[in-house]
Amino acid sequence: MASSKVTVSRCNHRGYKYRVYYPDGERRLNCYFVKKTGKGGAEEFAQLKRDEITKQGIADASITKEERRAVLRFRDAGCDATLSDAVEHYLQHLQLNYKAMTCDEVTDKLLHRLEKEQKGVRHIDSVKHRLERFNKEYGDRLARDISLDIIDDFLNNLNLAPKTVINYRLSLSLLFAHAIKLKAAGLNPVIDAVCPKVTPKEPSYFRPQQVAAFLSACDDSVVAGYAIAFFTGIRSSEILDLDWSEVYLEQGEIGVRLDIAKSSKRRLVKISDNLRAWIMPHAKREGKVVRSEYAWNKGRGLAVEKAGIDKWLDNVARHSFASYHLAHHEDAGSTAMNLGHRSPALLYNTYRALVNSRDAATYWSIIPEEIDNVTSIKAS
Repeated sequence: MASSKVTVSRCNHRGYKYRVYYPDGERRLNCYFVKKTGKGGAEEFAQLKRDEITKQGIADASITKEERRAVLRFRDAGCDATLSDAVEHYLQHLQLNYKAMTCDEVTDKLLHRLEKEQKGVRHIDSVKHRLERFNKEYGDRLARDISLDIIDDFLNNLNLAPKTVINYRLSLSLLFAHAIKLKAAGLNPVIDAVCPKVTPKEPSYFRPQQVAAFLSACDDSVVAGYAIAFFTGIRSSEILDLDWSEVYLEQGEIGVRLDIAKSSKRRLVKISDNLRAWIMPHAKREGKVVRSEYAWNKGRGLAVEKAGIDKWLDNVARHSFASYHLAHHEDAGSTAMNLGHRSPALLYNTYRALVNSRDAATYWSIIPEEIDNVTSIKAS
């Protein structure tokens, strides 16, 4: 219905915080407001527009080409009932077939379902965080009334990086796919929603001297974990759940359980000779390799400052491993296996020729006792 296409959303307009989109014939107009609720607010204006559209009815409103085709088809059918009767019958059909569930209610059921399916804690938390932002504006709306216009408007006004917008889009698609399963909606409005293009960026990595300086600056609580990150490529989220009982020093392997692996597949990662030197002094029979995420982040911050590194880069340990491992071993399949990647070809195209073989040899010679020597080797 046209009245459901009246939407309220946040905006970054100078002097205004909220915007109301509403249909006006075949056009779509907008109006800006300082506040969302109360007299003179965006919600009050939006409701007035919804009431106005409802009262006007289809007779006074401009209709789309698709609606004109439907009218002509109805006339050709020679039905005794009126077009209004047909529309009312269809609306009753929707009421009977789709439950009156709000987006808040569908979200609760989705999160409960994800917990029952034993999805990763971080995955569930991410979905919850993104849907909370959506539900601040639309949580009290029925899931079946959420249109493509509403989804597009929400995504377009996130003002976040393209990759982050895509992550929000994925969470919303998950929400409405679940709404369909619950019979709370008939269509997933996210399928045709705006999808920003992500411009590929060259992977970030540290030079061997930076890695050596960083690891030497790490305290005992995190040094083994970060050494594992730089010399195996295991994700930080996987390291935070890694137990010492899964670090097999004698066999020279680290086991990444399927319940903590992002790919949900168990894999064994080789322990290089220099990594062994970093983790041997800290190895235990059992217990978390890193005691907490707080300790992990705090230890990293202190080490970055002590090592004189300007900025910690996202996924820099994993990208550094992939770059230097591929350059040193020249085996994309082996590198992909360590990383848990499905496609060696994709990995090869991403990390090929980022670093040279000399730097790669230096990288794999970084050990605690020879940090100064490593730096001087590269500088010569």
